[in-house]
Amino acid sequence: MDIRRHLDRIEVKWLYEQAAQVYTYQGEIDEKMLTRAFEALCVRHPLLRARIGHDENGYFLEATDDHMPQLHAWRGDVGNLRAELGELRDPAEGVARLNLVTDDAGGAIALQTYLFVVDGQSWLALFSELWSLYTDLAGGATLTDEPYGTLPTPPSTVLERMGIPCPYRGSPSPMKPVIQVDRRLDADVTDKLLTVAHRVGTTVHGLICGGLLVVHRRQDPARGEARMVCLSAVDLRHRLALPVGKTDTTRLIGWHQTELDVRGDEDPVPLGRRVRDELTEAITSGELPLLRPSPEVAGTLDPRLSSVVTTNMGVIPPMTFPPELTVTGTSRIYPSTALLSPWHGFFTFQGEMTVMSVYPADSFTTAEAEHLTGGIIAILEDIAATA
Repeated sequence: MDIRRHLDRIEVKWLYEQAAQVYTYQGEIDEKMLTRAFEALCVRHPLLRARIGHDENGYFLEATDDHMPQLHAWRGDVGNLRAELGELRDPAEGVARLNLVTDDAGGAIALQTYLFVVDGQSWLALFSELWSLYTDLAGGATLTDEPYGTLPTPPSTVLERMGIPCPYRGSPSPMKPVIQVDRRLDADVTDKLLTVAHRVGTTVHGLICGGLLVVHRRQDPARGEARMVCLSAVDLRHRLALPVGKTDTTRLIGWHQTELDVRGDEDPVPLGRRVRDELTEAITSGELPLLRPSPEVAGTLDPRLSSVVTTNMGVIPPMTFPPELTVTGTSRIYPSTALLSPWHGFFTFQGEMTVMSVYPADSFTTAEAEHLTGGIIAILEDIAATA
């Protein structure tokens, strides 16, 4: 069954942004079973087999019976997945691709997608279903034929049904290459951050925001306070009057912006508590704009450092894995960005927090990116040490 709908203004804004959700493992994956599991997932969720077209009314998303994405499997270097995967070439050829890369140490499954069809929560839900389907097959089950699913509802439609305006002007954002630096905190530090957050009356997200602001501020030698801005992405699905399922729509994201003055020698904990308190108030009052605000802020601070853009994905929920596999980690690979400033993402998997930092390559050197992310790790470890 062929299905088509036009993209809304929110989706068009993200048209060319893409990333890969990755799970690494030790053991062996059966390619035929993974192919079968992915085909079943594409039947449930036609957006994975969709392509982009354009007509007089704008861009549209179309899933047709004659297009089913194939599993791409090869021997490669799991330790260098960014180079192995490359980028999706064109949404007109398909909005998703599943990859299996193996080497002598194990392997990686990577689902590459354009970000106008998924966000962090829907990505995790899709991967959870994929792992569950594969685990069933590996255990000897036979997958039954399912009726085709439908395309997710445009986020603006979800909001407008609830009387929430969507003042969004849709035009694709220009993209630029990035330097990505990922670091992992061990389980002890991760646990202690939660302990500190509870003790001081905030959340781990608050501690993270405070740490990010201070680390960014310290990179500029100017004395005294400097005006900075902190942008936080917020998943709106469960915050609406009528909650929305993780795969029922696409980019249902709100944004919160806090402007504040920051010193390089400032204590990050009360700073982060202020950010979190303002975020909580904005969530309670429903004042979360859908359009990602410009992170630019007037002031004397180096404009590369004056803003913090962050997404806290929280704890990755448990998934069903085959008993013969050991899943060793998960991550995301971002080949490009529409932002002019760094973006920092955080999530906890199997008890350990991962820090993902993405820097525009035309504004930061690799050494600067490594130094800045190293500073983030150090300040979070310092905060945890006060538990």
